[in-house]
Amino acid sequence: MAKKPKSKSKVQPRYADLHIHSGSRHYNFFSDGIQRIPKDPNVIWGKVKNAPFSRFVQRTKMQSDFPKLAAGGMGIACISLYPFEKGFVMGKGGKSVFQPLLRLMPGYTKERVTFMQGKSYDYFLELLKEYSLHTAGDGHWHSNPSYSISEIKSIKVEGRYRIANGSEDVLDAEQETKCISVVLTIEGMHALGVGHKTNEKINVTQIQADVKEEELIQRIDFLKGKYRLSELPGFSEADEQKYLPHTDGKWNHLPFFITFAHHFSNALCGHARSLISISERALDQNLSLNQGFNSTGMRAVKHLLSIGEDGLDTGENRILVDIKHMCPHSRKEFYDLVQTYNKQEANTRKIPLIISHAGYANVETMSELIEYEDTYQKLKADLDSTSNPLVRRKLKAKLQTFVHEKDVRYGFNWWGINLSNEDLKVIHETDGLIGMCFDRRILGFHQGKHQAEHYAKKGEEVPGDLTYEAPLKINGNKSSIALYIRQIEGMCNYVFEHLDDPRSFWNRISIGSDFDGMILPTKFDSALHYELFEEQLIRGLKELCARKPNWFYDTTVKEVARKICYDNIRDFTLRYFNNISTGEQEKAVEGELLAEA
Repeated sequence: MAKKPKSKSKVQPRYADLHIHSGSRHYNFFSDGIQRIPKDPNVIWGKVKNAPFSRFVQRTKMQSDFPKLAAGGMGIACISLYPFEKGFVMGKGGKSVFQPLLRLMPGYTKERVTFMQGKSYDYFLELLKEYSLHTAGDGHWHSNPSYSISEIKSIKVEGRYRIANGSEDVLDAEQETKCISVVLTIEGMHALGVGHKTNEKINVTQIQADVKEEELIQRIDFLKGKYRLSELPGFSEADEQKYLPHTDGKWNHLPFFITFAHHFSNALCGHARSLISISERALDQNLSLNQGFNSTGMRAVKHLLSIGEDGLDTGENRILVDIKHMCPHSRKEFYDLVQTYNKQEANTRKIPLIISHAGYANVETMSELIEYEDTYQKLKADLDSTSNPLVRRKLKAKLQTFVHEKDVRYGFNWWGINLSNEDLKVIHETDGLIGMCFDRRILGFHQGKHQAEHYAKKGEEVPGDLTYEAPLKINGNKSSIALYIRQIEGMCNYVFEHLDDPRSFWNRISIGSDFDGMILPTKFDSALHYELFEEQLIRGLKELCARKPNWFYDTTVKEVARKICYDNIRDFTLRYFNNISTGEQEKAVEGELLAEA
């Protein structure tokens, strides 16, 4: 008797990440001083050799290369293209710095870092080339029977990725076995050719000149598919073959969103302080730090979002704006723009807020974050202004006391880069999305230790009202997942107490790891650990449910974990990643969402 053929079932990818840099280190590793572009489509599936001491320093390991994504069950990968900012190789005083430290990172060779320090280093060309590297491998099948994931373990890896040009492509990839849907994003508006001067001391003869406002707008339109590369000022048909050989001289994949600000000035809006410890002492973030938008920046953000001069939707392709790295001043101005737009009845395409790799500060308002950062900068300026060792010791103690009193108090980082309750309100009301960053500094990794040390030095016990109720243990054991549960519970404490339709907030939280973005991760330190993360997340949510059962009134702990690990990014992408040029795509996606509802 003939065997009954197996029925074809829908393949459901398991994990989604809102912010990773899966190809960035491959790009830097395979780029030399003159910037050749590898033509081999399998290059991006290859292995970049781990840096020295990677066994001991987590941030130097490859975390989200494509073999790890495939082995870890990745379904939707929002991969961020990022031209490395010159501020990381040009320190205070405009001097070349950090070459020895950068070379500890996989992918950053001596020649590559030297090139970054030179005048030929152009952000926009870097963006084109990194995009080209990703398009070279688009759709190609890869198989490696023995991919080494550690010094002692190898695994079989096979699969492919497909770069999406809208939500319909995400749906198509979802039906295919062992296929990763790549949704391209961009980290930093500097990528379009602005912000080459990252601090005041840099000599303009050492850097590329920024493009003018009109050319910046043209480059945004280029990303939206309106122009070929040769139609932009300064580019020829020969440049199309040189920089975009795999896409016929065009940018063929609409970016889902752009993280507007980043670590250094983009000459468009203010960024938040993001560097601490050695990095903060060696590098200079002060230019544009904690400022608002200028007129060019506001025009650029409106053009990305397709908002016309009359405040109405122009009907063109939209590139969403990610608020991560915007300082509170800039976020306030951006929120005003989005809320004003969304209130217009004529604007039927609403704009959601997105923060791709976030932490929660556990403060009420953005004004409190601004006050904290202003005080921090003043205390730091006082410390930097003197070389007297006795005075420095006193000022350093004063600064440490200030930081500990704020950060230690609740176990969250009060940095301006993190979210206040005021931020949460706007994100929730705009149907937005929060990606939880896997950087332990953003999560508040050290606060429990600092809290105990802080009061022990004073010979006091930790006051009961200063201890945040979310435990740093799960089932009585120390666990990295407790840091995420503390973040989730902190946000939900506000949302369920103060906002309408609070249970829909479970649709607002997702993974935004920032793998391969030079983070200091928790024990979930690579894409191989998504499954472990979900298992631990379920355990942590069970304990949270026991304390806060009303938060889980009409949903289960496993359903919430699934939302965080995959469903929320998938649904958000289907709802808002709409490429006008693909015709009936929006109707098809609406039908898919309705069918699943």
